[in-house]
Amino acid sequence: MSERKIWPDDYMSDDQKTSGYGIGCPKCGCKHSLATHTRDATKGTKYRRRVCRNCGRVYSTYEKIGM
Repeated sequence: MSERKIWPDDYMSDDQKTSGYGIGCPKCGCKHSLATHTRDATKGTKYRRRVCRNCGRVYSTYEKIGM
């Protein structure tokens, strides 16, 4: 039987762990989340409701669309 993998550490390379990729969870800092709801906010921004894949915390983000 193989050893159980722990999300996200066992699924990420070392450079992914230290890079600034993604928006971190405010509770555990995990940078992997699922967007469960997306809508347009003000000019050029999106509102997203996210769920952390590691701890399950639900949080919201406002993201400015890059050019």
